[in-house]
Amino acid sequence: MELARVWFVLVALLKAFMSIPLSMFYPYGTPSHDTPLPQNDDGSSSEIHINSSFPFFNISHRSLFVNTNGDLTFLSSLSSYTPSPFPYQQNSQIVAIYWGDIDTTNGGDVWYRETQDSVFLQKASTEIHSSFPRQSGFNASWAFVTTWSNVAFFGADTIGKRRV
Repeated sequence: MELARVWFVLVALLKAFMSIPLSMFYPYGTPSHDTPLPQNDDGSSSEIHINSSFPFFNISHRSLFVNTNGDLTFLSSLSSYTPSPFPYQQNSQIVAIYWGDIDTTNGGDVWYRETQDSVFLQKASTEIHSSFPRQSGFNASWAFVTTWSNVAFFGADTIGKRRV
């Protein structure tokens, strides 16, 4: 009986994830003028200077790093391939989207861009309002979009997608 419950939950989750239309996701890649992160294992972008100050907890940042292993960091890049529990490091500033041992040397891509496109920002603002009703006064004026597309964990032969 327990196996039947687990099977039901797995099928329900699969159906839920398969029912999300692609139009709900933000476009990415070359057509969106994204910058590709070179394919690598445990790598990072060079420091990316951004046009807006990004407040993250008590610090406003003017630059960030895109890391292959599924995270954005401030202050320095992060090449650690083993996810650790939070708080990660004493002075670490991290937005962990995937936070896993990702390897793109055999396929998969990491794309990123900064945008102030009004149509994009309106969609982002609407999503924030929908997800966080108490933030009805929020209006995005800037966004940094990062997409991990068809990436696999180190040593794996399966792929997945995550976007932030």
